[in-house]
Amino acid sequence: MVYENYYKALGKLLYAVAKADGVVSKKEQETVRTVVKKHLLDLEDSTDNFGSDLAYLTEFEFETYYDQDFTSAEALEEFLTYYTTNKKHIAKPLSNLALLIAVDVAKAVHGINKAENEIINKLAEVLV
Repeated sequence: MVYENYYKALGKLLYAVAKADGVVSKKEQETVRTVVKKHLLDLEDSTDNFGSDLAYLTEFEFETYYDQDFTSAEALEEFLTYYTTNKKHIAKPLSNLALLIAVDVAKAVHGINKAENEIINKLAEVLV
């Protein structure tokens, strides 16, 4: 399957969660790399022009938003806009996976804080 834009949107979501408290920690960055390898690489068989698995777009998009210092709200809004526009094309297991890995990133540093919890709750409402 090819979900190139989904992977990019997922990177925005994970950035939104990591940036929720105003700071993206090294631990959160490491967790994003881990969840891409653990949960996404096996889902995607397609590669880009350089031979990289398209699932790495999640990590790339996360890093791009980090480098450009987007706000959590901006990144979350972009994910939600993408998701609501394309919901009918996204398999339910991928929606569930988005919530699962967002929680993983939220838990990365001292558990889920209030700002991260708000994002997780909003996400759970939208993904249902």
